[in-house]
Amino acid sequence: RHGEVGTLYLTDSSFFPKEICTSSGRVIYANPPAQIRYSSLTVSTRSLEFEQPIPVVIDGDLMIKDGARFAVAGADVTVGGDVIVSGSASTKPATLAVCPFRKLTVGGTLTLGQYGYIRTDAGAREGADYGVCLDVKGDFTMSANSAWYPCSDPTNLLSGITLLRARSVTVPVDASISGAGRGWQLPYYSSAVVIGNGFGGTYFTGGADNSKILPAASHAGKGGYNSRAAGTRGGVYDDPKAPIWPGSSGAYGGSDNNKRGGNGGGEVWIEARKEISIDGTITMSGTTALAYGGSGSGGSIYLRASSIVGTGTISAKGGDVSSTVMGLASTH
Repeated sequence: RHGEVGTLYLTDSSFFPKEICTSSGRVIYANPPAQIRYSSLTVSTRSLEFEQPIPVVIDGDLMIKDGARFAVAGADVTVGGDVIVSGSASTKPATLAVCPFRKLTVGGTLTLGQYGYIRTDAGAREGADYGVCLDVKGDFTMSANSAWYPCSDPTNLLSGITLLRARSVTVPVDASISGAGRGWQLPYYSSAVVIGNGFGGTYFTGGADNSKILPAASHAGKGGYNSRAAGTRGGVYDDPKAPIWPGSSGAYGGSDNNKRGGNGGGEVWIEARKEISIDGTITMSGTTALAYGGSGSGGSIYLRASSIVGTGTISAKGGDVSSTVMGLASTH
């Protein structure tokens, strides 16, 4: 397995040319500037990750391509022009990472070409109406074999929403927006008190063992269970007209990780001023538990537009049956 990316340490902000093709690594400043500014920026074949919370402003276009990764830790990114994220093959994907609490503002369009990926990580809702935001003035357009992975905070009960605002949103065939298993997640088993994360998480205080099957987590409805079920299902939560919460995790069915509960599904809130077109997939489903554990509940999907069209799939179901029964989903 390859080692992790190293660190490039520099003393000021005037160090990178417009085209970055050979430099790779994390960037740390000795004296951080108030902001990092480019006329335009292309990140090709390598990684560029700013480790400090310094806002990045790009007056023109941002292009991430051919196996490159671009990330800014804990700061907003503003792009005046277009953003294009496109890989050259499945072995050379391109990735844009947007960190918790923060906002990516795009003055033009945001396009995911083939093998182009975005990962967003939501933080707690502290003074904002979102945990992470993609604010696109133009269109948000995906291509075949591209994906957006919205991830909720796995343990924080104040996890903010993952928000996309755009003029129009297009998810074509073989493209996906997937928060499957990226909602509230279960910590490793550490005591006889077994509790799944989230408002609807399963809990059991008698010490899990192989004679008991834990019920699945809840969200829009109660999680499933059967006659051998032990423990307590979490409560129903969220607003069915405007859901904002991820799915909850099921609890452990035993004292080792082979009896792990399922993760809850993530959540996504998409607003388009014009049309949302879905011929690919949007999924915020929970994951299936291992033996005797409780499966995770489905997350939530909120879509608002002047019209919603397409023949794709929208799913936020609970985890499937293993030795347990599935959690009920929250699909909005």
